[in-house]
Amino acid sequence: MQKRAMISGCSSGIGEDIALKLAKENWHVIAGVRNQADLERLKQYHNITPILLDVTVQEHVTACAEFFSSQQLSLDVLINNAGLASGGPIEGSSINDWQNVFAVNVFGLVNLSKTLLPFLRQSKGRIINVGSISGLVASPFMAIYAASKFAVEAISDSLRRELKHLDVHVSVIEPGPVKTKIWTKGEEKSHQSKATYNESVVAAYGEKLDAFEKAIDAAVVNALDVSQTTEVLYHACHSPKPKTRYIVSKRTLMIKLLRILPDKWADSLILSMR
Repeated sequence: MQKRAMISGCSSGIGEDIALKLAKENWHVIAGVRNQADLERLKQYHNITPILLDVTVQEHVTACAEFFSSQQLSLDVLINNAGLASGGPIEGSSINDWQNVFAVNVFGLVNLSKTLLPFLRQSKGRIINVGSISGLVASPFMAIYAASKFAVEAISDSLRRELKHLDVHVSVIEPGPVKTKIWTKGEEKSHQSKATYNESVVAAYGEKLDAFEKAIDAAVVNALDVSQTTEVLYHACHSPKPKTRYIVSKRTLMIKLLRILPDKWADSLILSMR
């Protein structure tokens, strides 16, 4: 019987790559995209059914569930991949910056998950949330993004424990920077935000902000290839015993070390790496 996956954020990057990989393996993929152009482009691929899905728009999320109901489709895997990145000092951020990131990374993930859970309960399926190493270690000037990804960790833990007796598995993927548009867009947004900071913020954080921007530029250049994260997602979809967490990073041991070090030691180590 053909397996079926619902994936948000399939316009590019990780979402598009895992959608194409699963489709080649004869999965039926419902691919959520935010615009008509991407919808038309993905229509050309066998086993992929693209739908308009902005996870921040309630009508889109409701229509997604109605699509499954009206077509009497089962659902084996939900991959919550849609996401936004943002950087900069908390003092220079606006509440709107926080709301925009949380609307996608947290509230959109929760809303799509709870809306599609009846289908996943019926199939005893699985949910795979795309988090980040920023949900494990919070770097300076990454508070908005890190907070949203720490929330994904907590949501994944709670949901996994809530659904265990229903045989619905929950995994979270924790990649480092990946060569996708989310990081280049985040980089552009950080540069744009800097231009809006008042003089006192620029004076207080100037040199540190310059170092942060250089670190982000380097991270984008040295980012993981999309396929490395896709392979891990594929395992989480297929394995009879999927892991609860998958770290995908060139610094896996460092991340694990930072999680257990005393705070002051971790602070010194993180700041020395920038």
